[in-house]
Parts: sequence; structure tokens; C-alpha cells
Amino acid sequence: MAGSALALTQPVFSIGVNPPVIYRGDTVFINATPTNFSASSTVFEWYKNSVLDTANSGTGKGDYSFTASAPQTFGITTLTLKLIVKPG
Repeated sequence: MAGSALALTQPVFSIGVNPPVIYRGDTVFINATPTNFSASSTVFEWYKNSVLDTANSGTGKGDYSFTASAPQTFGITTLTLKLIVKPG
């Protein structure tokens, strides 16, 4: 009996950051480039300082930008990217 099966594979992607050295006031551009999956069917969830940025998250949104500032966090900004790769 012939059939088909889905094989789960770890998503592989590269992250690019420009500029490579960031100073207060710089606009920072970040992109996640898929290696073994399609960005157009993937949901990208971008979190800045642990808060979901709904305006810049969504299907196919592998690019993110923000302006670097130095608030109470001593200029440290934490970004987290969650991928929901479809199918799979």
C-alpha cells in the first residue's frame, strides 16, 4: 500500500544584522533568511524586550527594524524570534 508521510525537520535560517555595531539612535535592520523552508508560509513572531510586536509579526515577515535607544535597560534591547513553519 503506497502512502505519504510528513517528515519533521529542524528549521534552519540565518540572521543578518545591519549595522553590525549599534549605537543609540541607529535604525537597526534584522532579517531571518530561511535555508530549508519557505518564508512565505511561515509565521514570524518578533518579541522586543519580551513583548510581542504584533505590528511587525505575521506570515512572511522575516524582516524587523527598530531604533536603538538607551532607556532604563542601559541600552540593552533583547529580541526573540519565534517561527511557526507551515507545513510542519
